[in-house]
Amino acid sequence: MIMNLINDTLKRDKNGTRRFSRTSLTMFSAWLIVISFAIFDFISNGLRYDVWIALLGVATVVKVADSAAKKLNNLQ
Repeated sequence: MIMNLINDTLKRDKNGTRRFSRTSLTMFSAWLIVISFAIFDFISNGLRYDVWIALLGVATVVKVADSAAKKLNNLQ
């Protein structure tokens, strides 16, 4: 199940083979860092509204940017 998740989200087809996408790996590592900082902040300071809003804002902006990029790719 984990391998299917990795193949679907972190890899792309390139010349008939599945290769890791640099963009996906960068976003994945950035999210790991953000989530680890959020967990550390939660442990030390409790649930803070500003941290929660920042996480929701980043997730929303990433989704909107991904949607816009797909629309631009479809126009070509």
